[in-house]
Amino acid sequence: MSRFLSTEKAAEELAALCKPGGESGQKRRFRVLFIAGAGLSEPVVPSCRRLWRECAALCGADAAAPQQADASSLQQLAQWLSKAHPDPISRRTFLRSLFDGKPPSAAWVKLARLTASGRICNTIITTCFDDFAGRALRLFHVEHAVCDTILAISRFQPESEAVAQVFHAHGGAMEYDPARLLPHARDDYRAAVAAKAAAAMSGRVPVIMGYSGAQDDAVMNALKERLPALENGFYWYCHSASSYESLPPWLKNAEKGVFVTPPEPGLLQQRLEASAGTDAAFIGRGLFGAEVEAVYALECLERELRLEAPQIASDPASFFVSRMEELVASASGPETDVYFLRESLERLRRILEAAKTAPDGGETVLNLMRSARYAEALDAASEQARSGTRERRKAIAELVFKCLLRLGGPAQAQLKACELYADCRRQTLPDRQLLLVQLKKAAALLSEKRYEDSAAAAGLASSSDTPGCDGLRAAGLILKAQAYSASGANAQAAEELKSLGERFISSATPQLRASALLAWQDAAALLAAQGRKDAASELYLKAWNSGAEDSSPQLRALAHDAASAAGELLAGLGRGAQALEIFEASLARTAAEKGQEFSEVRMPEAILGRAQALMALGRVEESLAAYESASEVFAGSRLPVMEGKAARALLGRAAALSRLGRAEDAIRAYAALAAKYASSRNREALDSAGKALLNKGSRLAALGRHKEAVAAYDGLVSRYAAIKDGDWPSRIARALLNKALSLKALQDNIAALEACDSAAALAQDAPGNAEGETARAVYTKGMLLAELNRVGEAGGVFEELARRYRGSGDSQAR
Repeated sequence: MSRFLSTEKAAEELAALCKPGGESGQKRRFRVLFIAGAGLSEPVVPSCRRLWRECAALCGADAAAPQQADASSLQQLAQWLSKAHPDPISRRTFLRSLFDGKPPSAAWVKLARLTASGRICNTIITTCFDDFAGRALRLFHVEHAVCDTILAISRFQPESEAVAQVFHAHGGAMEYDPARLLPHARDDYRAAVAAKAAAAMSGRVPVIMGYSGAQDDAVMNALKERLPALENGFYWYCHSASSYESLPPWLKNAEKGVFVTPPEPGLLQQRLEASAGTDAAFIGRGLFGAEVEAVYALECLERELRLEAPQIASDPASFFVSRMEELVASASGPETDVYFLRESLERLRRILEAAKTAPDGGETVLNLMRSARYAEALDAASEQARSGTRERRKAIAELVFKCLLRLGGPAQAQLKACELYADCRRQTLPDRQLLLVQLKKAAALLSEKRYEDSAAAAGLASSSDTPGCDGLRAAGLILKAQAYSASGANAQAAEELKSLGERFISSATPQLRASALLAWQDAAALLAAQGRKDAASELYLKAWNSGAEDSSPQLRALAHDAASAAGELLAGLGRGAQALEIFEASLARTAAEKGQEFSEVRMPEAILGRAQALMALGRVEESLAAYESASEVFAGSRLPVMEGKAARALLGRAAALSRLGRAEDAIRAYAALAAKYASSRNREALDSAGKALLNKGSRLAALGRHKEAVAAYDGLVSRYAAIKDGDWPSRIARALLNKALSLKALQDNIAALEACDSAAALAQDAPGNAEGETARAVYTKGMLLAELNRVGEAGGVFEELARRYRGSGDSQAR
């Protein structure tokens, strides 16, 4: 089966593969081949998604309208690029305008550095149309050959060890033909490119970065063909968790495949992005980050290979002298040196020798940074700062900040860097950079679970008076609230979030108003978790009323989210009429938002919420009709997100059937839903499938059909027990507990006790510490022991239950 590795571990394995080996004098063989997608050229060249949307807009099309659900971004680009620029000359001009005169991205420069080292690879296959690969290699004076036209395929010679090879699989800008990227592209083109790419993979380990893996793309076809023969598999760096999910099953199930995937973006990182924008990446890098960054991944390889700083950076004089020596030696001999270049070269040597100075401490730190050895660079900077002058310490602070921009290591290293920076800046006026480092420190302390220190650091940042930094001050309040919440002080956390909302809801900046709405929603969620559901619903309604008519579509979308949350809470509180009024108002407003992308998702939420409210009012027949109508509408949508909404509608339909006393119909509906979405890649649909199995078991047990109920619970556990995120651990624990009760009814008490123990253990480890589920499982075990007349054991279980949960914040546990 395939494996999942961290960025650091993957670099360690790849570096081990590239260690010199074999007999002395044996011909060297590169072990790695890089496949570089368009992601490596970002942000200098816009992403495929952004480009096709721009082209669609040029054609007068609504770029926000639903597109082909089965078309990749690359295929969408092919379609719209050919429509916006049907003339080849116009198309070339447009494509060249995206990169002409712009420097290569940092990722391309890093990849060229690795190639220049001669330690890891000499072949790059890229799907990019820009010339960044060649330009980056020229920077390091790497001899290379570029194949960027279909007619030049024969020039691609990956077996040539002396000359680096760059193969543009889709052609360069001069021959970028969108028709070749469409599903009906001529097979001879695709076959020719795939054959060359497959041959290049022979005996090598493909390392894939920045590539989405479009279906039927020539590179994907080559990988699929060569996959069984890849002795050491492949390493696929997925930019995000969703990019891994979109890969085809044959690739994800590859026996020797290695995937480097990030965690899903946590709520904290999302909130930091909402308030601090692009600065959130700096604050959360290495702590809460939700992306695999190509530059960081390539730097991990640099460190593992122990590459020294490139000569062009560490000793530019020698670099350019050696280049001139090569040019002079290759272009003229003693008798043909008509311009006396040898004398010029000698003069250049004398000038540089006279100007040579001893490297200072700053150059030592820079050379360590140039080698991506940031932890060592910080140690060297710290040593220099002890005896440095005020000006020198200020210069060291700048170097430390550059380290922080790239440092992805553990929280302790980041804390050390933040403290060193602050120490070097003690005698300078505060500015935006200092505020960023203060936030970074608060985030690192939070990651280290030093909640009180984190709250204090975040508080200092939130009270800063640095001009033009409202977004960073909001980020400080978010970190402070998170520190309180993580320490169990949810009431204080809610107050901080409410304060953030009040402070920025009237901001002239849409980003800050959005942050305010999100803060109110997060505060409401905390209040609801404390059992203060009336206060929570009021805060959700406040967010709805504040943003529903905002000029920003983003804020209106967030307001609809708040309305849905308020409606669900009110329906649960028995205030169905008010919930119905809110959902109908949201439905009316989303219908008026036609053309806005967010309305495609928020309208289904309002439809489902209305059906739920009707159920809460006891109008079950109307609720059933609403769910049935919704499931039909959603099932016909081409939007991938609608799969989850359709599943939720079917789940609501089954619940309505159950409420109407149509138990057998409900059981069949739950079973059909569970079967239909059992392996869905849509999380919402998969979640509904799990709930359906749990509810099916409960309905069967209520009818006294306990053997069938146990089978339903076993099906849920066997299929989904490996999922550890979201509500799944609690759901599996509940299924095991319900199974125990059915086993008890079947008088299989020993198996019932085992199920109770399994449920308690699983719930205890669930995210968010599901104390209610754990306590319920322990209590059920105690009751079973008592019924078996094992009174002493039962008494011990009850005593432990009382001791552990007497002061719990979970009402069910108490």
